[in-house]
Amino acid sequence: MLRSAARLSIFSNESQVSVIELVDLILRKMGSTLRPEVLNQASNEIRHQFLSAERARTILNWKPQFTL
Repeated sequence: MLRSAARLSIFSNESQVSVIELVDLILRKMGSTLRPEVLNQASNEIRHQFLSAERARTILNWKPQFTL
């Protein structure tokens, strides 16, 4: 059970960060001058969502080592 649960879990530091914020952070850290082009063409998108590490904490006694 533990092996299966670990393989299916997505780990998170549980910070609510939008995709564009994450992309901007990565680009800044890379020293890149690239800027994403947001087309706003997606339909039926979930506006506010974030990953939970609760399952990893419970099953694996896991916690994030880094913050964004």
